[in-house]
Amino acid sequence: MSWTKRQLIEQAFDEMGLAPHIFDITPEQEQSALRRMDAMVSGWNANGIRISYPLPSSPEYSDIGIDSEVPDYAVEAFYLGLAVR
Repeated sequence: MSWTKRQLIEQAFDEMGLAPHIFDITPEQEQSALRRMDAMVSGWNANGIRISYPLPSSPEYSDIGIDSEVPDYAVEAFYLGLAVR
């Protein structure tokens, strides 16, 4: 089992110095990060970079609690890329 989308988002916030166990990350901030993460992967797909990540058909269908399906070897690059975004 890989990381959930929420875990990737929390790790990205942690990389930015905003660890969720110290700072109160609001649900709105989590949803914004989820939309950015989905957009990041969508952009990768458009550029031929394929990763097994469940892209929603619309932002309102994205679920932060599901398994991201990101392979273990790509997890660090994934959350670091999100933190930069």
